[in-house]
Amino acid sequence: GTLNDAIPGHGLADLFGCEERWIREVERPTATVTADHDVLGSLSVGDAVTGSAFQEALDVTDGTAVAEFDDGTPAVVTNEYGDGRATLAGS
Repeated sequence: GTLNDAIPGHGLADLFGCEERWIREVERPTATVTADHDVLGSLSVGDAVTGSAFQEALDVTDGTAVAEFDDGTPAVVTNEYGDGRATLAGS
């Protein structure tokens, strides 16, 4: 990034427990659930979800990847932070 070394910037990489590896335009990227987690509601391992417009590969730092894109890169990361939780979807 220009203003920060990590994206998302301004401390949000710590909040989400991940950083952006790369981003590219993809009309309808598909991610598959890889872990059972209450943050995913009724989705189960193996369920597929479709994003829109872009695919952002995430590098997990402190969070937990709960879904991945078709190429195996983390697509959804959730992280316990303070008294709460934050989740970032890469689309």
